[in-house]
Amino acid sequence: MRNHPFVSKLGKHMADFVESKRACGRRYDTEFRRLQELDRLLEAEGLSSEQLPQRLVEKWIAKRKGERPNTQRIRISLVRQFTTYLHSCGIPAYILNKHTTPIIRNDYCPYIYTRAEIHAMVSAADSLQPCREQARYHIIMPVLIRLLYCCGLRIGEALKLTRGDYLKKEALLLVRNGKFGVSRQIPLSGTIQKRIEFHLDTGCSSGKEASLFESRYGRPFHQVHIRELNRQLMKTAGVQYGGKSKGPRIHDYRHTFAVHRLEQWLREDVDLNAMLPYLATYMGHASLRGTQYYLRLTAAIFPELSHKMEDAVGRFIRRAINEKK
Repeated sequence: MRNHPFVSKLGKHMADFVESKRACGRRYDTEFRRLQELDRLLEAEGLSSEQLPQRLVEKWIAKRKGERPNTQRIRISLVRQFTTYLHSCGIPAYILNKHTTPIIRNDYCPYIYTRAEIHAMVSAADSLQPCREQARYHIIMPVLIRLLYCCGLRIGEALKLTRGDYLKKEALLLVRNGKFGVSRQIPLSGTIQKRIEFHLDTGCSSGKEASLFESRYGRPFHQVHIRELNRQLMKTAGVQYGGKSKGPRIHDYRHTFAVHRLEQWLREDVDLNAMLPYLATYMGHASLRGTQYYLRLTAAIFPELSHKMEDAVGRFIRRAINEKK
């Protein structure tokens, strides 16, 4: 009897493949959903035996309408790993050439809000009025934007928060299984705590497992809806939107948090060598390499502080200039 969520002839092997990845400590949730897509394709195409022919591999990795190159690249990488796994199990499978992966050129430069623009965005969120089409957005956006900017959260981390992840007594926010599987505790200021408390008082559910940012349907809000509303707030706040893939993006609150924090430390003559590890841990970076990226951004946006930064962490800046996050 089948006891896995796949339906095609390769379903059992997909389940075993996912289990092998998770046994190594990986969550593999996104990859699991993509494998389900492949599984449905194989079933729809009438795959009748345990094999993965070239025709079906190429059909699944073909670029889709409106798909970004990076999304296609991820699917190609996943199917290459899976077919290699099948081959190791003695199952005929077409393994893509390593040069199949498209070249990705990411020319996007993060948008760093000015402090005046941040105040304008927060004011725009605070002035949202309830309406039928955007039920509860006027409740969640004021606290969500504050968490993204004041705490440097990733949007995915914020939307996964539950009521139980807020520890009132300790003034902490628990981020569980963030990027790279890193969990961390976020200390909260009194102002942010008051916002969260007000937000919790207006929630639909009261259980600890309920989403902190719960829609009227009892589920977390989707990132797509948050991005759309954020663009509306930019219009209200007078922040120009450059268009798709040009920003500002919702993730730029996090970039702005890091740059503003580094700027303030520099103006206060804080020892950056001592503080960078704290910033890396606070933001959930797997290593200092991710934090180095913000050194370059800060030096570019605040050139008057470049001499201070060079004196403090010159070797990090020189490395960051030649590396991508």
